[in-house]
Amino acid sequence: MTSFDLLAADLPSGLAARAATPDDTDALVDLVQACDVAATGEPDSGRDEIAGMLTAPDTDAQATVVAFSGETLVLFVWVERDDAARETWIDVYADPARDTAALTSAGLAHGLRAARLHRDGAGDGAWAARTGCFATDEILVAAIEEAGFERVRRFWRMRLDLTTAQLPPEEELPDGVTLRVVRDEPGRRVLHGVVQESFQDHWNHSDRDYAAWMRSLASMGSDDPDGWWLLEVDGAPAAACLLDESRSDFGEGYVRTLGVLREHRGRGLAQLLLLRAFHYYRGRGRDGVLLGVDSTSPTGANHLYEKVGMRPVRVIDAWNLALADG
Repeated sequence: MTSFDLLAADLPSGLAARAATPDDTDALVDLVQACDVAATGEPDSGRDEIAGMLTAPDTDAQATVVAFSGETLVLFVWVERDDAARETWIDVYADPARDTAALTSAGLAHGLRAARLHRDGAGDGAWAARTGCFATDEILVAAIEEAGFERVRRFWRMRLDLTTAQLPPEEELPDGVTLRVVRDEPGRRVLHGVVQESFQDHWNHSDRDYAAWMRSLASMGSDDPDGWWLLEVDGAPAAACLLDESRSDFGEGYVRTLGVLREHRGRGLAQLLLLRAFHYYRGRGRDGVLLGVDSTSPTGANHLYEKVGMRPVRVIDAWNLALADG
């Protein structure tokens, strides 16, 4: 079996399904943001982020589907195959004005079929299906639990309000510490190494080579060439910070990645980079800065973010379903 046409078997009658294409982007933005509003009270996903889901290097283009009632998009199922982590990621967006529970269950069933095909094609070894959702999305949470997933992690989206924050002055860097904006490939390869090493002890981290890492970042469509920062101590790489424009639709900045090598932790380098990011975005006229963090981070990153004035504004749960062999 090589296609994923069986979604139609799970859909309520009268709906038609097909593979998603970039031509669907406008309708996808409307649907995903409607789901955001139903779950959180406001849009949360930017256009670049949504469009990037279709072009991400690990997206399964056959299994990523849309379903319509007449001309109206009512369901979007995004499926990502990650061979490095041996997992399939499934995101389901169902029109909150329809029979959302039935559509969501159909989308999850389709995603799990894809995950089992991924498992069967990957050879021996464990394989998992994963998904995530806002903790406040009661319909989606119920469908995920009904499908057999187990909640395994809770993440916070944290935000600093730049319109009210009293930022300390941007100080000179300590002796021996340099910060440079990286735009060339050799420098980005160094950044890649710092990011991969600094996240070794984070939950669900899987190593990616430089080419795969760059493809993944490029697919997000939100690269900020002035926001790739490498921090060095006595000439040696110590920390990395990557900013992106995925929240620019909402007048906000976003810290995509912040990592400090283990031997340089506890010296205030992460806080230094964060404060630089805050000033950077204030200088661009942004209203706030956001980032995501594991609420039980092994490095205690959530406590640092609270210390500098950031507060949780979203709670996002990660779910896992281990798939038994064939």
